[in-house]
Amino acid sequence: MPNWCDNRITFSGPEKTIKKILKDCKGPHAHYNDIPHNQDWGAFEDIRIKSLFSQPAESNGPIHDFCFHALVPIPEEYRMFPYDDNRAREARTLMGIHADVGGYSKQNELWGTKWDVDATPEILDNWEDEGNKYMSFQVYCDTAWGPPLEFAENVSEKYKDVEIETKFEEPGMGFAGTVTFLNGECIFEEEGECMCHECDLPISECEGDC
Repeated sequence: MPNWCDNRITFSGPEKTIKKILKDCKGPHAHYNDIPHNQDWGAFEDIRIKSLFSQPAESNGPIHDFCFHALVPIPEEYRMFPYDDNRAREARTLMGIHADVGGYSKQNELWGTKWDVDATPEILDNWEDEGNKYMSFQVYCDTAWGPPLEFAENVSEKYKDVEIETKFEEPGMGFAGTVTFLNGECIFEEEGECMCHECDLPISECEGDC
């Protein structure tokens, strides 16, 4: 099992754009085509293999209020093949297609983590400035090994003028920080230290008896 990174992602910007994100962020996780791992590829005739990998897997799983795939979707050409990189290469070879990564590497590339999340948006604030309406919301989620910074960067590039702040803490390896993106650019980055949730002191200063 991976170490889990705790994240709080805050979205702030024009009310109209924030409402669109709240609508767009709802959907299923990415699904991939594969056969059971205990079956050999040779058990499938060529015609069945070509049929299996002819189109992306149906995303007919549970609908989540907030997930990465809904906002930064995995391209169809990857969801046509297995999630596992090695099996994706094997499948493409059988199809006579140039070998490439599977969903595992693509999700890491686009999101910064190998698995999707199931989170619930929480409205934080509504305000006006010079006659313009603004809005903010946040989600809490755990991700494998590290924070989903690539996801935040890609979302900020897609939805202009929305500031996306990710505060993260990974107590297993003892790192934490805050990174903020706007229009696809990092505008703030700060490294920190994991805090003791009992005494609110940095782990390095905690006496360990709280």
